Amino acid sequence: MAHGDVVEQRWEHLRALIRRLALAWPMVGLPGALAGCSCPDVDQVYLLRQPDDTTRALLDACEDPARHDCQPLCEHVAGLSGPAGLVGQITHCELHKPNGDYAEVHIRWASSCPGGRRPEGLVLAPSATAGAGALFAQVAQLEAASVPAFERLASELRAHGAPPALAVEATRARADERRHARVVTALARRFGAAVPRLQVRQERYVRSLEAVAIENAVEGCVRETYGALVATHQAACAADPIVRLAMTTIAADETKHAALACVVDEWARSRLSAAAHRRVAGARGEACESLAHDVERAIPAAVASLAGLPDAGAARRLARAVGSFATEAA
Repeated sequence: MAHGDVVEQRWEHLRALIRRLALAWPMVGLPGALAGCSCPDVDQVYLLRQPDDTTRALLDACEDPARHDCQPLCEHVAGLSGPAGLVGQITHCELHKPNGDYAEVHIRWASSCPGGRRPEGLVLAPSATAGAGALFAQVAQLEAASVPAFERLASELRAHGAPPALAVEATRARADERRHARVVTALARRFGAAVPRLQVRQERYVRSLEAVAIENAVEGCVRETYGALVATHQAACAADPIVRLAMTTIAADETKHAALACVVDEWARSRLSAAAHRRVAGARGEACESLAHDVERAIPAAVASLAGLPDAGAARRLARAVGSFATEAA
């Protein structure tokens, strides 16, 4: 059977499985916080020039050796101290010693949002707005980031002698992600957010087949499969009808991308040594564990309802289902 037909066959199987899983636990009662998929951590640098009295007091508290409490400063600078907050949470906060007329505040975010295949070298920026706009702005960045990710996958599949149908499907996926980025950018703007410029610091060399297989297992077999589950849930459950319509097409595409990842995984493993196969399996297992942890990160209930994200219990069950599927597929 041709590899293009294998992708189609796997897509049909995954589409039925994902619809069954994604809709098995509909949202009931909307608890206070709902979980979603995670984005990669985001590093951001804020320059403070001529701080106001509030910011100056927080700077002093951060610089004071007796207190050295920088978290309030980071929350204030990043705009997290307001009642709505931004999507995500601060995992690292650091003040660099003031230099002349400004100080640097370095913040690392762990964001909560569903979305595409993350390429090596991706650097995301937090949105300057809050709520649904911030969620869709982050998702739009991830969808846009999937474009170079699939472009590189297609190129490296050709370089490693993969069946031509797999590179063709990766190129089609790149076109899908361009369309997704435009659609989700429009959603972000609809909810008052601008999408920050994407940064992908990607080296243009052909990686080893093992490196390609590891990224594909983590970003495709695990992350994209979960993303397809979440998108399918959103297509059925989003309170906003325009979000439901947008996610209907995206869910179908992401399911096919997950199917492609499974077929690429099977082909790559057939070419790898036993030791490399074990390392790929280890990376897949770590990705499943990381996913199970990431879905615990909460976002505001109103945003989750509008976007159609699964509740915390459903997100955990979906993550476990992805782990079981990925393990069985391996």
